[in-house]
Amino acid sequence: MKLDAYVRVSQSNGRGGESFASPEQQETACREFAAAQGWDLDEVVVELDVSGATPVDERGLGYLLNRCEAGESDGVICRHLDRFGRNVVEGALAYKRLVGCGARLVAVADGLDSSRDGSKLQFQMMLAFAEQVYDRNRASYIAGKERAVARGVYGAPAPFGYERDENGRLIPNEHADTVRRIFNLRAKGTGFSELARQIDGALTRSGIRRVVLNRAYVGEQRIPDPDRKGDPKIIRDSHRPLVTEAEWESANAVRGRAPVHTGLASETQLKGIVRCGLCGSTMHVLSYGKHRDRRTYACTSSRCGGTSMSISKVEPAVKEMLSIAILERAPHVAAVIEGDNRYGDALAAVESAQQALAEYRDSIDIQRALGTVDYAAGLRTRREAVEVARRALRDLPRPEPEPRKLMTLEEFDLYDRRRFYARCIAEVRVFPRSKPQRLTLRWQGSEEEIPVPPFAPQALPVAA
Repeated sequence: MKLDAYVRVSQSNGRGGESFASPEQQETACREFAAAQGWDLDEVVVELDVSGATPVDERGLGYLLNRCEAGESDGVICRHLDRFGRNVVEGALAYKRLVGCGARLVAVADGLDSSRDGSKLQFQMMLAFAEQVYDRNRASYIAGKERAVARGVYGAPAPFGYERDENGRLIPNEHADTVRRIFNLRAKGTGFSELARQIDGALTRSGIRRVVLNRAYVGEQRIPDPDRKGDPKIIRDSHRPLVTEAEWESANAVRGRAPVHTGLASETQLKGIVRCGLCGSTMHVLSYGKHRDRRTYACTSSRCGGTSMSISKVEPAVKEMLSIAILERAPHVAAVIEGDNRYGDALAAVESAQQALAEYRDSIDIQRALGTVDYAAGLRTRREAVEVARRALRDLPRPEPEPRKLMTLEEFDLYDRRRFYARCIAEVRVFPRSKPQRLTLRWQGSEEEIPVPPFAPQALPVAA
């Protein structure tokens, strides 16, 4: 008979009552028992810092069950049953899968063998006890966390830019200004890789991203909530913030920036704005003609790839539409020219949605009045409202600083023209020749797509 061994510890640092030597002890016990029975031990899966309440298929145990179901193993052996799991429902389903495929479960130190009579009842009773111990330990752990947080202790490793004082509280350190600079530059659209280069190697690209995403910098910390498993309890004003809520939202509203290229698209004015009318993909600039000196916007998506239009037809037509909109003071363009407050309004909408979520989530009276099901539905609705507000914020370009002098569109250089176009125009869509309307335009902040007529230069009247 050939079995696989499963070894698991919840905390490998020795703080949870399981020493780091435990994995070796568990594996040795499994090997000695298998050798005494004349069984072969094939694969050994060792998992560190993995909770027994974690779903089976999210652990290495799921892999061993799949081996049994495929006929590659005759069963799973572990030292104690609570290594197999600490959740009655998940454990029972795993047990059923093993027995259903003719495999067996052996817990060496507990004397459990699923091939014996009465093993099912024994398994259920022991697993129920293991779950009770888990729940008690978890409750004790959370209570300890809450007591520490009440004293001002930060219950996780100190983030970059902070250090702990003698009481375990977070205080800013010499990197605090670097954190503020990261948020400021990210809000202006600087990419994570470029940020990593600008701060002199203090953090990697992924480290920069973790800083931007971390809510600790607005003074929050999160601890497990005993009443809502999997949903953390948010402790506000836990420590001194390094950035404001608006600065955090602005930095996290920035979409990923594509790398800067200086090839075929280097002189185009609508770079990043032109999209395929069929699949919605951003169109790329390709060359064509006998000498490959002409440029076209083309869809290169594998889903589509059938749309293209010469740049000489797209850009003049769009520029003409924008010029007309400026002359006629079209609302969406005038808002950009005269001082755009949409970004500030979007930030305020995010803050309002977050406040509504926090007030609802933290109200015990609402929970009692609505009951579990209705309360959960309301919580889900308010979380969705926050995400909708954040998506709207991401879709808006960040306001530009006031120019030193008023300039016409013709006086802009290529860089300024691109930025102005992006602030006014959400997207330009190009359709195939088979469609009656080949170009459409949508202003920032508008849902309406406007047809763009072909550009035809007006001939100047000839003097008599």
